[in-house]
Amino acid sequence: MIKKLLKLWLVLLSLALLYMAGTIFVEENLAKYTVYYAQRLPHAKDKHPLPFLLLEELDFLEKPKDIGYSYDTYESPIIYSDKEYLQRFSDSIVYRKKRNTYFFSSDTHKFTGVGTENGTFTEPSEKEFQFVNVDAVWRDIDSFLEPFIERQPKPKVNLQWLFNWRYEKRFN
Repeated sequence: MIKKLLKLWLVLLSLALLYMAGTIFVEENLAKYTVYYAQRLPHAKDKHPLPFLLLEELDFLEKPKDIGYSYDTYESPIIYSDKEYLQRFSDSIVYRKKRNTYFFSSDTHKFTGVGTENGTFTEPSEKEFQFVNVDAVWRDIDSFLEPFIERQPKPKVNLQWLFNWRYEKRFN
């Protein structure tokens, strides 16, 4: 009887360890290869998953040093160069280029306003808001991230289906 209980205990312990190792591997894989998966994630035309997910998982991503970018993941993840930066806050991502700062909602992924060098913020109801070419801003963000994205590794075990399952609702 004691031998049967011991065998059962060993089997349960082995299964628990296997489950934990598998879960850790899966979570690490999804975080480390977020850029690869996010580029291939089906999403609505007006949503841009890559910048949002990249900043969320910045701790786990490769951070190339030869492209002139610096990174900080302490409080609010940021990728920055001498001329521009992309930063994540709890309710938005912020892209700054030259004199303007562009805000995008983390919930809706919509453009929410422009901040200027002197600290003013343009609300959606204001006239200046209407003149912002949001598609051009997204192209600038893509262009800014391109050197970073090009240096990200491809996964050895592709879990795209799981990544899609996890994030598809959020970006549709």
